[in-house]
Amino acid sequence: LGDSDKDTESVAEYLDCRDSALSRFSTKHVVVGDGSANNIGYEIDLKGGYSATVVAGNGYVLGRDDQAENVDKDNEESIAMLIQGTDDFSFLVTGDLTGNNFSDEDALVETVLANALEEEGIEVSVLRAGHHGSATASSEDFLSTLNPLLSLISVGDNSYGHPNCDSLNNLHAYSEHVIQTGEGSTEDACAVLQNSWIADDHILISVMDT
Repeated sequence: LGDSDKDTESVAEYLDCRDSALSRFSTKHVVVGDGSANNIGYEIDLKGGYSATVVAGNGYVLGRDDQAENVDKDNEESIAMLIQGTDDFSFLVTGDLTGNNFSDEDALVETVLANALEEEGIEVSVLRAGHHGSATASSEDFLSTLNPLLSLISVGDNSYGHPNCDSLNNLHAYSEHVIQTGEGSTEDACAVLQNSWIADDHILISVMDT
C-alpha cells in the first residue's frame, strides 16, 4: 500500500504479487488519504471467510476519535490492516507505522493501535513487523501488548541496517517465532539474529482448520 514513481525491482515484484492476489479475491480499494479518520474500520470481504479491516491510517486508529500525538510524517500516517478469518486467525500488517521515538519520527502510533486492539479483544496470530524491522517500529510497548505467535520481517539487502538489533530483540522477546525473508543488513554484533529463521525470499502462510 503506497505510492511510488520509481521503477525498481521490488515494486515490480509487488505489482506481480498484487495482480495475482487480485485475480483470486475482491478488488475493492480503500483510500485513507484526506487526513481524516473516515475509513478507519472499513472492512473488505476477501472471500473464503476472510476479511481485511483498516485499523489505522493518517495517525488515527480503530475505536479512537482523536489522532495520535505528534503525527506529522508520512510513516506516522501509514495504513495498518487487520486480516481475520476462521478459527480466530488474525494477521496484522502495519506498513511503516511508527512506534519508537527515532530521528524526526516521534509519533508512537503502534502503542495506540495495540491498546485499541486489546480493548476490542483482538489477539494477533501473525504480525508483519513494521518498516522491515527498522528502529522506528516494533516497540516494546506494542509487542508486549500484542504478543503475536509469529512475527514476519520482510527484508533484503539494504543500506539502512534493517532489521535493527533493538527491534529484533523486541520481536524475539514477545513473539513465539520470528521469520525473516532475508538476512538484511543487521549489525554483525547483534546476537539475537542467530535465533531468526531466514526464509528464501518468500513466505507462504497456509491456514488450516483444526
